[in-house]
Amino acid sequence: MESGGHESFLDSFEEEIERIGPAIFFRQLIQSLVHIRGDEYAGLEKKYGMRLWEIYKALEDGGSEEAFYVLIEKADKEYGTLDPQINSLMGTYFEELYKKWDSS
Repeated sequence: MESGGHESFLDSFEEEIERIGPAIFFRQLIQSLVHIRGDEYAGLEKKYGMRLWEIYKALEDGGSEEAFYVLIEKADKEYGTLDPQINSLMGTYFEELYKKWDSS
């Protein structure tokens, strides 16, 4: 993930994840990624999202930082192989939305 990876993502969305619950948050994220044809990204979130969240929250109770950072590094590395694609996928999706909105 850009600028800070999954750790930054969890920091940024922590309140929203807690508000709606992690299962709903990650299910909606995965559905959104699939919707914009980001199936590979969705696969990474299926693989890592909930587990990262669980370890992230366990840190507050003295959980293992090492386990967290090992998993973060692994997820970020896999994401890095896909990284350039997400901007294109999102751009295409928003262009399609604009065209639908503009023609209505």
